[in-house]
Amino acid sequence: MRSERYIPIIKTTDAEIKGYQKLSDHVKKSILPLFELTRSRPVKGFPSGDIHRRMAQLREYTNGNPFLLDITKHEDLSNPQIDALLDDTNGFQEWRVFLDRYSDLQVIPMLHLYPDDLENFKLFVELTSKKFKAYAFRIGLETTAEELDIYLEELTKVLDVKDRLIVVIDAEYVHEKNIDESKIDISSLVDKCLARSIKHISVNSSSFPSSVKSRIGGGDKEGVMKILELDLFQYLNLKHDSRVIFYGDYAGIHPIRLTIAGGNWVPRVDQTTNDDYIYKRFRRDDGGYVTAAREIVVWNKFLKIDCWGYDQIIKASEGLPEGKSPAFWISVRLNQHITMMSLKFSPV
Repeated sequence: MRSERYIPIIKTTDAEIKGYQKLSDHVKKSILPLFELTRSRPVKGFPSGDIHRRMAQLREYTNGNPFLLDITKHEDLSNPQIDALLDDTNGFQEWRVFLDRYSDLQVIPMLHLYPDDLENFKLFVELTSKKFKAYAFRIGLETTAEELDIYLEELTKVLDVKDRLIVVIDAEYVHEKNIDESKIDISSLVDKCLARSIKHISVNSSSFPSSVKSRIGGGDKEGVMKILELDLFQYLNLKHDSRVIFYGDYAGIHPIRLTIAGGNWVPRVDQTTNDDYIYKRFRRDDGGYVTAAREIVVWNKFLKIDCWGYDQIIKASEGLPEGKSPAFWISVRLNQHITMMSLKFSPV
């Protein structure tokens, strides 16, 4: 295992993959991203999209660096190709064939499991254990500590999990009303991992909301929202062995896929600072992205960050925005967020 200490979850949608693409080589080298494989946009011959177009992007953008690879379970980001990869027949045969196709990449594959069929879960590991240096195993907070212990026990029968497994505890959306309960639930899962001598545990969550006005600190024209992912990580580091717990998040993106109705959005410019998400928000009649950018760059909370996303805000503040869609500004936010967090947690 390498020494990266930051694992952002990144969906391979156009917006998120663009934000990753624009990261500096230094930042890409310092992180260990978890890519959640999604379909591409519909193309000729593939009206439901093509996952191999997404893999071609990962081959180009990852620059030979290792990454975790999972499969999306969001229905609107899926297609028949993805459904086939989740079929557990014959030790997840389709997933194995797919991974073989991309054996030139430094993939750390996700282990998939159906509780009523542990045998195919174990068979996948048995058939691939000589092909991969490491695996990842992702669980949500709906998994109990007792269930996790059963899964880890089964894994120890076919794999030396101590050094070859990254357990990703996915808390999804955390906010002021559920953060304390989430800390307790996650802590019990961490305890089970430690009891099984797991040495690599990533705790991933996002406190970036679907609507900024739903968070404490969120207002109509501007907001300052605490990054609760950092609060969660600090709590776990104090309570458990900090050497085995990695910082993880959703790269400053809300974890649940949302569809924005046509025209039903207000231009907003965001930035991740040391401890907060900040934003300025102006309707199109009030200047939209240009006004939002001009307002945020003169705010005393705004930070200079050496990255593509920061440069895009500066360009917009000068009246020359390269993009005027929510998707483009999601790319900008993700790019800044990962750069900022890599500065906090990067060993390089």
